Amino acid sequence: MKTLSLIILPISLLVAFGCIASNDQSVIPGIAQESPPLINNITSNSIQPVELPKDSLHHNTPIEWWYFNGHLTDSEGNQFSYHFTVFQTEQDLDDSYPQLFHLSWHDHQTRNVYHSEKTFQQYGELPKDYINFRVAAWQMTETEEQFILYFDIPDSTIELYLNKTKQPILHDGTGFVDMKEAGQTYYYTYSSLQASGKITSANKQVAISGTSWMDHQWGDFLDNQSIGWDWFSLHLDNNQELMIAYVRNSDTQNYITSYGTFIDEAGNSTHLDPEDFILESTEYWFSKASSSKYPIKWNLHVTDLDLKLEITAVTPDSEFFPESQSVTPYWEGSTLINGSYDDLPVSGYGFMELVGY
Repeated sequence: MKTLSLIILPISLLVAFGCIASNDQSVIPGIAQESPPLINNITSNSIQPVELPKDSLHHNTPIEWWYFNGHLTDSEGNQFSYHFTVFQTEQDLDDSYPQLFHLSWHDHQTRNVYHSEKTFQQYGELPKDYINFRVAAWQMTETEEQFILYFDIPDSTIELYLNKTKQPILHDGTGFVDMKEAGQTYYYTYSSLQASGKITSANKQVAISGTSWMDHQWGDFLDNQSIGWDWFSLHLDNNQELMIAYVRNSDTQNYITSYGTFIDEAGNSTHLDPEDFILESTEYWFSKASSSKYPIKWNLHVTDLDLKLEITAVTPDSEFFPESQSVTPYWEGSTLINGSYDDLPVSGYGFMELVGY
């Protein structure tokens, strides 16, 4: 969201990372900042809109994350997709910030999906102006005009520069989303980042380019561990984007709430309430690793926009199941989109996150 671009993390496990250090003992440089208060039980009269760049930094809340996904093509025509996330919990008893890094890299030619994770304890001063996360060979940095990502996969390193081409989107108008019994969250998005960079291996270096999506979310919404969601970021070929989040009780699968945001080609956004769209799953994939049954094909109808889409997973086996078992398994991967908008054909690509199955 990610709200959901989101991944459910057992908070108790993340806090336990206070006793786990990364192999990289370096401390992120920066200048200390005052942490904003927790956001529990904010009322409509006290909502403070998200303010950037101030709110691009850390917040001392039970859970927070900075999330990226993207679709890339190299100079030889090969296609890839990725997701790269930093999760952070509120400050620990030793004054550190426990952090968890997640990475997936999907080779669309072979349908191979590589997953990896790293943990880190952030001590000392935090960045003053923009985020600057580092652990081992991984990095996530923001500047006024772009995001910069570095990470490695087997036999290669990836370097990405993501330019901010559309204004940031504050979900539900202010960036504050009340998800009823699921909790409260602040949430904003850069929906259309123009990506360029390179893949470097021992034998060659290849240029890559494409489009990426960025979410930043923080709040108390994972205090209740029985929360799951279905989340979608969609890029349409008419230069429009869409975020959809469907929140449910992961024990009973009962519906809690849903919401979305439609972004037009100029970057203007329209909030979508639960009654504004219909989301239905039509096909499933069963994970032998986790015994979870994930919906991997969906129909979406945004009624007022006359937008009808079929969303299909590129690779059904895209479950993130880390060997460390530090988080609950979830499904995260690329999707293909086909349908119609105002009775005209439309297609595209996106990302889907399925949590709590």
